[in-house]
Amino acid sequence: MKTEFDIADHLKTMLFKISKKIPRNLLYDDHFYHDLNIDSLDLAEYVANIEQEYQVRISDEDWEKLSSINAVVAYLQKHSNT
Repeated sequence: MKTEFDIADHLKTMLFKISKKIPRNLLYDDHFYHDLNIDSLDLAEYVANIEQEYQVRISDEDWEKLSSINAVVAYLQKHSNT
């Protein structure tokens, strides 16, 4: 079973692959929109990749509450077999 850090680190790597404008020194609790300035198209691709990688379906309603990597990690630990 992966640790929280393993999952967070993997999610960070996935984010870097989607957007080259993400700062390399991002914090796991940085807000996707406010701190990292991720646009909605990149975020949609990120969500799709997370769903595929972790075999979980994240509803739009749930995704609106997931504003950082830490929030996504907590969600995945609760809703998937990570």
